[in-house]
Amino acid sequence: MYDLSTSKEIQITTNESWQVWPDIYEDRIVWEDERNGISSPDIYMYNLSTSEETQITTNESLQFNPAIYGDKIIWQDFRENRDGDGETDIYVYDLSAHNETSIATTAVGCWYNPHPMICGDKVV
Repeated sequence: MYDLSTSKEIQITTNESWQVWPDIYEDRIVWEDERNGISSPDIYMYNLSTSEETQITTNESLQFNPAIYGDKIIWQDFRENRDGDGETDIYVYDLSAHNETSIATTAVGCWYNPHPMICGDKVV
């Protein structure tokens, strides 16, 4: 991470695995991380205020393309991939309530398509 106001660079993770698709909101950064295996990337979060890293997803399926706004993290998820058809679900994790919910069940997705976005209570 590069802080424009201080002109300082901060290393967020020291894990040597592949980390991609970062997103940031205030003091929280989220990304897709393959440290638990290339076939089952997870979503992680780093809190700049506390210097704490948290694993958000633990399901063995693929979770990718995270976005964050306020206390909500969203991502695409293959855990309900019906018949191998490439459909993904959109999940939201509420940091305040500590719970995960599927909010869309038929989103067709792929790593090359634009990932879901969140702003306030709206997800696209």
